[in-house]
Amino acid sequence: MCKIIKKNSLPAGVFSGLVVLFFVTPNAQAACTITSTPAPAALQTYSLPINRISPNVHNNNVLLSVRKYFDAAAVRCATGTIYWVHKIENTSGTTGVFVNGSPVYKTNINGLGVYYTRSNSSGMEVGSTGPGIVLVPEVNMNLIKLNNSTISGVLDASTLPVVSFYATESSSGAFNSGAVQITKMAFRGTVSYVVPSCSAQDKDIWLGEYTTGDFTGNSTTPWVDASIVLTCDATFRNAYNNVANSYITGNITTTTRPDNYYSVSLESVNGFVDSSRGIMALDSGGATGLGVQISRTRSEQAWSSLAWTGENKAGANTINIPLYARYIQTDSNVSAGQANSKLLYTVQYK
Repeated sequence: MCKIIKKNSLPAGVFSGLVVLFFVTPNAQAACTITSTPAPAALQTYSLPINRISPNVHNNNVLLSVRKYFDAAAVRCATGTIYWVHKIENTSGTTGVFVNGSPVYKTNINGLGVYYTRSNSSGMEVGSTGPGIVLVPEVNMNLIKLNNSTISGVLDASTLPVVSFYATESSSGAFNSGAVQITKMAFRGTVSYVVPSCSAQDKDIWLGEYTTGDFTGNSTTPWVDASIVLTCDATFRNAYNNVANSYITGNITTTTRPDNYYSVSLESVNGFVDSSRGIMALDSGGATGLGVQISRTRSEQAWSSLAWTGENKAGANTINIPLYARYIQTDSNVSAGQANSKLLYTVQYK
């Protein structure tokens, strides 16, 4: 979370906060001290610039990412080498999940976690610089979805972990007698974590009326639209928000990714004549020698391919799931009768 920049020169290296070098005259120090006036506030807060996120993304996806720079401080340490530390102060506990080595902490919404980029398994990031530097704390916070449930809630940003930023002479990053607290950083605001409620109706699909003479061997009827339509009580919103603060200009930029996902699984109530071709068996006591073939594309598909995940664009309050059905001859002898079959579908929007 730091960059090291020589004064009046281009960046010399990258760490994980911003470090600006300047010339100082060495003198004896008992420990690390803040030399800038005024010193940063003991607690700096940042109000999130968005108030709503959609949870409808794949499991383990980031829903919100925020990068924020806070007020800097000039620091000296007696030993010359300064170890600067970002340390997560958490009161809600961890989830047991790690993202790139960073622990994911609990939030006030079950299934929604938060992690801070580049912190180690102990929730710390330790870097070092030489004497006479200005330390600029940077926080990279990420809200992440941890399960596929479609819960809703309101995230209280004040319950998120506070990030402590300090300087020390300890290479381990310990806050010992020589350390100095520079500032602490916290988020504020509330963010609605809302998923629309969707429903679909049972439907009968009329595949047509035919005679046995219409089936002369390997015969099929035209595909009929059997698409599933879910109607929702609210529109889907952009699923991903990114908020970035420029250290140079102070400007805040936000970006979104309009991805909302749904998954579909199908079940044949009567079983199959041939699952490798997506052919369902008919109800007993009716016509024989036929089956009902199901497809997403108006072409023959294996049943195993009829469980899939699709994308629903933001701004829509319906989910349209394309599906097609037709009769297909499965035996050389076809007998007349009712040719009905049943299909169960499960749609999870996430």
